[in-house]
Amino acid sequence: MAYKRSTDDIDSPKVDGAISISATSTITANGERGTLSFTLNADWLHDGGFGAGNTLVFNNNKILADSCITLALQNDTKCRLYVNTQAAGTAYIIPINYSGVKVDSGQVVKINYRISN
Repeated sequence: MAYKRSTDDIDSPKVDGAISISATSTITANGERGTLSFTLNADWLHDGGFGAGNTLVFNNNKILADSCITLALQNDTKCRLYVNTQAAGTAYIIPINYSGVKVDSGQVVKINYRISN
């Protein structure tokens, strides 16, 4: 087994995806890391989520059944991001706003992701 040194080039290109929540709650981005952008079609209320059933479906060919998926919100809204790997290639993301204020319809919510296998 070989290991990369810190001086080796590690190729992990950033792969982004973007959708409008009015059209779908399923987003696809096939990379180990990147940014997922969601244009809201309704206000994101305190203690609420967005997407179909407050759930976003994230399809990515790098997701394995035992992958660790790390999420971070780029916006300044306080939020909890739950992730549940369903099967190889698919995970559910559940964003819950706990900021005490709403995020207006039409705003773009950006979630950074990193998949570790």
